[in-house]
Amino acid sequence: MKITKNQLKQIIKEELESSIMQEAEGETAQEVAERLMTIPPSFRHGALQDFENMAAGSEEMAQYYPHVQDLAAFAQEVLSLAGPK
Repeated sequence: MKITKNQLKQIIKEELESSIMQEAEGETAQEVAERLMTIPPSFRHGALQDFENMAAGSEEMAQYYPHVQDLAAFAQEVLSLAGPK
């Protein structure tokens, strides 16, 4: 079976959407950091940037972490556990 470049892009996009951003309800900072470290390095930067933005006060990702009271503190903890980019 031959796969075109566009089909491959779509497959990769679907896989990333289904696996990377599957935040679990009640997920701890440790669990988030561990999940982030399983993301391929080429995509990890964007995910870590989301947490840097959250640590700076952005509420863009709040919908994924409704159990978190202090998003900035949560994001800072995730970033410290995930280590350097």
